[in-house]
Amino acid sequence: MIKPSIPADSLDRIASKSSLSSEDIIRKTKAVIQLANSGQQKLVMQMIRNTRQEWLFESLLQGCKIQNGRVHLGKNLRNMGKNGEYFFTLLLGYAPPGCILGPQLDRNMITELDLGSHLTSIDWVKKFALELHPIFPNLVKIRSQEIKLNIDAEFEQLDQRQKQMIIRTFRACTVNLKLYLEKIPDCDFFMDLLDGFSFDLSLTGPGAKFIPEKIIDILCRFDGLIKLPDLEELNSIKLARKLWQRCYKVSLPKLRAIADPIVEMLALSNDLVDAPLIQADFSTLDPQQYTAAHILCRRGLPLNLDSMQSIPEKLWKTIARHDEAISMNGLTHLEDRFALLLARHRHSISLDGITFLSPRAKRLLQYRCGKLSLKGLNK
Repeated sequence: MIKPSIPADSLDRIASKSSLSSEDIIRKTKAVIQLANSGQQKLVMQMIRNTRQEWLFESLLQGCKIQNGRVHLGKNLRNMGKNGEYFFTLLLGYAPPGCILGPQLDRNMITELDLGSHLTSIDWVKKFALELHPIFPNLVKIRSQEIKLNIDAEFEQLDQRQKQMIIRTFRACTVNLKLYLEKIPDCDFFMDLLDGFSFDLSLTGPGAKFIPEKIIDILCRFDGLIKLPDLEELNSIKLARKLWQRCYKVSLPKLRAIADPIVEMLALSNDLVDAPLIQADFSTLDPQQYTAAHILCRRGLPLNLDSMQSIPEKLWKTIARHDEAISMNGLTHLEDRFALLLARHRHSISLDGITFLSPRAKRLLQYRCGKLSLKGLNK
């Protein structure tokens, strides 16, 4: 059973100010707490924003205090669930001028807030940045689960002052940032937004399908981990190095095209890309059209290149790093430098079409770990 905590002297004062009885104050405060605990948190937030009834603010804030810049909740707000600190922020921010809150609840004392899950809503980000953050002039650190913002037509209608207020809120956040881009963002704003931000960044939406060079330059100066779940084309070596800078496997579920130099770089570094690249099934693809991207997609599966009588030089390093069996029975000649690459391959290799190997190539292949088939050499 939830029972509001209001000291007797405070209860008498609040009741006399509001022309309500002490029993009414207790009953109404209890009802608000129960609303917050019954899935009606948005209704309570709306009530706090819209009401001018001082008893609500003074009752719910009982027992709260600010020490060393941080909020310490009273029993009433602790009883309002995991988002008590967000309710505190609203109550202190929207409290009418006539509320008697005491010196221990000075807005200027707050330097740090825990806003729980509420900044994960795009609308709440704008509301907080434009309405509440200015009320707390010394707030420099905001903890939340994840921050989301739409860079869309509605956002573009904001004036420069409002955009700078949103940037100020983001700079105070100590959590991951998720941006929905309706189009490629303005470079100056994007640079200001990420300046000093060092947590994970996720770019989604139509504006994140292809990343232009000017935005890539900004991302490469960004300290945190970058996620691009809507990216469709990856052609920039600079961006690729940035994506794989802090993790060896990157998920790009909508990627349709990747430049060969990038895939060769990944193959050489053992980095992985989780993406349905170019083709879902290569069985109908002419191996003469294979690129490094196709070969990388065969990771964990045998690689059959039997129909290729010659293999482009740019593919050899990627092939040699393949982590399964390789069949290249269409080859009739193998240069020493390519034999050196295959000597490091640890799985089975079939080269049955080769009828001659130089002494050096024989030595290189002789001591490899995996099975080697050279049936044509013995004919």
